[in-house]
Amino acid sequence: MSRESLNLTGERFGRLVVIKEAKRRGYHRYWLCKCDCGNEKEVYMSNLRYGKTQSCGCLHTETVSKPEITDLTGKRFGSLIVIKVTEKNPKSKMPRWLCKCDCGSDTIAYSSNLMRGHSRSCGCEQGGKSALRWTEDEELSIINLLNTKKNTVEISQITGRTINAVNRKIAQLKNEKKLKKCADCENYFIPKSVAAKFCSDQCRWRNHKKKTTKKRRKEGLCPQCGGVMDVAISTQKSKVTTTYCTKCQEYFHDNYLKNKIEKE
Repeated sequence: MSRESLNLTGERFGRLVVIKEAKRRGYHRYWLCKCDCGNEKEVYMSNLRYGKTQSCGCLHTETVSKPEITDLTGKRFGSLIVIKVTEKNPKSKMPRWLCKCDCGSDTIAYSSNLMRGHSRSCGCEQGGKSALRWTEDEELSIINLLNTKKNTVEISQITGRTINAVNRKIAQLKNEKKLKKCADCENYFIPKSVAAKFCSDQCRWRNHKKKTTKKRRKEGLCPQCGGVMDVAISTQKSKVTTTYCTKCQEYFHDNYLKNKIEKE
């Protein structure tokens, strides 16, 4: 049957029942439909046949107003354990949950804030006299997590503190304990003196070696011993400039052969 000869009068598509054909819009055929809720609407024929339009719009409104609620009962989020769902806030469509904090207090939190890590206590971790103190081990764990490229949200989930509490603690470490980055490995550390730039003697030595090597290369000297460079070594295809002087190359070559013989 051709498209022009199709008659949809009286047929049902979802909540819509076709009453009659409406005025065409260009080459497109439209049909006047009545919804189960009582409203009438003109719908494009292809949208009816392929199920793209199944109501006057009331179905979408009902679906949005009744979102699926994930059951969080019994789950732990930081210091909070979810007890049960409470009545919705009239100003918001998101469900709220009654939670028990480790300090003994009850609090109500939105499911989105619990699952995203924004609500992790009743407020006892957010400063003031009732704030839980940070131990030295927790401070060191924050520094180690920062060095492993963790963000504040991930640190909050691991330590069980709120994101705001983590941000305040990092700011406190930077202001009071002068937390800074190592000039070589770029890891965070607490310096023993204000002038300290490196987190360890190894980083200090490695940084010194980098600067010395760079300076010797710039001056045309051997980066290893600081001696004068020799003539470039010629290969069959091209000329390659040596990286080290002859003495250093011989030393490295002898060590290589020595290690190779020991392994065999």
